[in-house]
Amino acid sequence: MPDSLAALVGNASDELLTMQQVAQELKVHISTLHRWRLHGVRGARLDTLLIGGRRMVLRSQLQAFLTALNNGADSQARADPGDDVERELDAFGV
Repeated sequence: MPDSLAALVGNASDELLTMQQVAQELKVHISTLHRWRLHGVRGARLDTLLIGGRRMVLRSQLQAFLTALNNGADSQARADPGDDVERELDAFGV
């Protein structure tokens, strides 16, 4: 990696991944990655770099995105669906 590019992306030891590599690693379609990049999911967006006309993802950016997804999933934990059923049954007097 050229020194100027290393300075641009910050940590020179941070691995650059192509979108295809990320898709294979996460076992998702590449269009899913583009959707995560453009629209996000659960309040988190995948940060990417455009280098020489190619979308790239720093390993640290990918890790930060996955961490944000996991933290968001924990904070948005859904109530047990059985609770809703019990409330409805109680409402009907059953």
